[in-house]
Amino acid sequence: MFKVAVPKVGLFDLIGTKDYGNEFGSIYNSEEFDYRLNLSPVHHVKNEGTYPAMLIVTAENDDRVPSFNSFKFTALLQNTSNNSNPIMLRVEERAGHFGASNYAGWVEEMAEIYSFIFHNMGVKPK
Repeated sequence: MFKVAVPKVGLFDLIGTKDYGNEFGSIYNSEEFDYRLNLSPVHHVKNEGTYPAMLIVTAENDDRVPSFNSFKFTALLQNTSNNSNPIMLRVEERAGHFGASNYAGWVEEMAEIYSFIFHNMGVKPK
């Protein structure tokens, strides 16, 4: 369906991550647990699946979504047997949930993201 995806600071493990109040329900309530499990991306990675090229972006000091969500999701996708598309992880150092803390860092992040997208879409510079 998609050639390239760039998920940023995603909450990929809704079972192994703390409760987020009313946003996703509680893992301690069986009905809400099932709801979270149905939404949880890491629990739906298929070994025989083919996934788009992905650059998964997280931040080292994210206080909202722990970076292990991105690490786990990346590892699972990289270990699928049918996938030949690149699955890469970008970790912004010394940054929080919103990424780079200054303009130069933001420009660098955007340049890397767009370079990844253009390369995997086959876009050639003129």
